Amino acid sequence: MADPRDPGPSVDLDTFERWMLTVVTHPDGVEKGRQSPAARALIPDAAEDIGRLVLPSKTLNAEARMQIYANMYFWRLVDILYADFKGCHHALGAETFTRVARAYLVAHPSRSGNLRQLSKDFPRFLADVAEDVPQRAFIAELALLERSCEDIFDAPRSTVASANELSSLAPEAFGAARFRFIEASRLLAFEYPVNAFLTAVRNDETPSPPETTQRSHLLLYRRDWVVRRTDLSREQYQLLRRLQAGETLGEALQAVALLPGVDVETLTTSLGPWFQNWTGSGLFASIQPPG
Repeated sequence: MADPRDPGPSVDLDTFERWMLTVVTHPDGVEKGRQSPAARALIPDAAEDIGRLVLPSKTLNAEARMQIYANMYFWRLVDILYADFKGCHHALGAETFTRVARAYLVAHPSRSGNLRQLSKDFPRFLADVAEDVPQRAFIAELALLERSCEDIFDAPRSTVASANELSSLAPEAFGAARFRFIEASRLLAFEYPVNAFLTAVRNDETPSPPETTQRSHLLLYRRDWVVRRTDLSREQYQLLRRLQAGETLGEALQAVALLPGVDVETLTTSLGPWFQNWTGSGLFASIQPPG
């Protein structure tokens, strides 16, 4: 009679390690992991009898021992999502956040050695796929803001235009100038005041999710390796959005002036302080004069 403890043909360490990684990282658990095509391709016999490779302990069988590693793997990934989405964790509560995070990891298992990519689809998952998410629209926008902060932190470095480039523009050339933004910047528009909520959470306050919409606009940019979040008025947002799209200042200003409710005189007198602030904050990579 064959010894049930006989592992059969020897398995080299590299193959065993790759098999174990395949099994414990399977989103549906060890049982499905060891029966997966990828695991079968490495060690076919283990699909039917995992005990040929992993010995039981005094209290746990082989599969239960493997499941410990699988649970540790998933909890580590949940911890990473928590670190990226502390605002969402606060808004949803620990139990709901963990449930949604595990569902996300099943739908979007880690495929990259760079764990900063793990959460890139989490906002879309919250918006379109996740089940039983309270205040889904607000939570999805909050997740988008938090993920955008991660993207801005990782964005490439850019040269930064100096204040002299702005002040050296002749008055008649100002309207024809174009502004190139640094890579580490993003403009966002929301239906909810997500930045105010996130700021409160990061200040160790206990805000409640808003019950009604309140449109908000936001500028994200990185300076000195810190991601800055600046609230914008509707006029500031529309002006920057058009400049970022490549319009000249004159073209962008004309379009903003035509928006309903815009006070043209106030808009014109605000331009100087706005651009001094944006340039001083390092928002522009270059200021291109006409010609």
